[in-house]
Amino acid sequence: MLLNLTIIDLAVVKSLDLDLETGMSVLTGETGAGKSILLTALGLALGDRADSGYVRPDCKRAEVNLEFDLTDAPNAQQWLKDNELDNEQHCLIRRIVNQDGRSKAYINNRPVTLQYLQELSEKLVEIHGQHAHLTLLNPDEQRRLLDAYAKNQPVLDQVNQCYKQWLSVHKELSSLIKAGDDQSEREEFLRYQLEELQALNLASFNYAALSEEHSKLANFGQILTTGRAQVEVLYESDQQSVNQMLSHSAAELNQIARYAPELNDICALLSEAQILTEEAALQLRRFLESQEADPQQLEHLENQIGIIQNLSRKHHVTPD
Repeated sequence: MLLNLTIIDLAVVKSLDLDLETGMSVLTGETGAGKSILLTALGLALGDRADSGYVRPDCKRAEVNLEFDLTDAPNAQQWLKDNELDNEQHCLIRRIVNQDGRSKAYINNRPVTLQYLQELSEKLVEIHGQHAHLTLLNPDEQRRLLDAYAKNQPVLDQVNQCYKQWLSVHKELSSLIKAGDDQSEREEFLRYQLEELQALNLASFNYAALSEEHSKLANFGQILTTGRAQVEVLYESDQQSVNQMLSHSAAELNQIARYAPELNDICALLSEAQILTEEAALQLRRFLESQEADPQQLEHLENQIGIIQNLSRKHHVTPD
């Protein structure tokens, strides 16, 4: 039941505070007395579209307030509870329209959207106009009245129960279908991964050997440069190679070994070191001469190692 209607600066109305008593209230008056403004204010507060033309000239905003007693409106009470907007048995609705046409709506002093306001209004007020009855135009209301007239409540309860059972079974079926689809997708994914691994023939891959060969080819230039330099130092230097220094040291010590026979063992060691140094230099030279740069093999190894590393990250395992 509507208890109070308050209007501030709406159209030509500066201020109006109208209390309504229990029972039927009738407002009459001549054309232009303001009856339509009351309906406009009521519609605006209940969610009609706002417009800057509603604001009284030279005023910043228009405001409409409604107060309802919800004792005989259980649907409205339940809606307010469901949306956490309830305030015991009363409901206060407030609508403000600014000069720029923008508006704000409040239910029990809490801001709400226009959609919320319209949903609540359907449960509070029925507006009857000439050749129109808003509730009767609603298909749900038409069906409710028809079912009530035909006393179809037992059938409705049975249909409702069947629908709930169907909905429960439908949800369960949808869940099972989704689980089956997920399982199929998982199997397909695993099958794809298995085929991918089988196509690569990873059993024939030796990651350690691939890495070793790749490291050797990737550093081929440094191996040649350093190796040749050491051959030069060990044996081939015209100035002072290790081999020459060992030979010189052995010769000098052999000269004084005639006076100190204890040096003979050292001389033997130096001679042996000279032989080993020469052998090491010759083997190093042969190794360097046998080496050959192979850019294509290096690229192939990089591709192979890249595949293994990508798969190891994909399957969360170590490459080796």
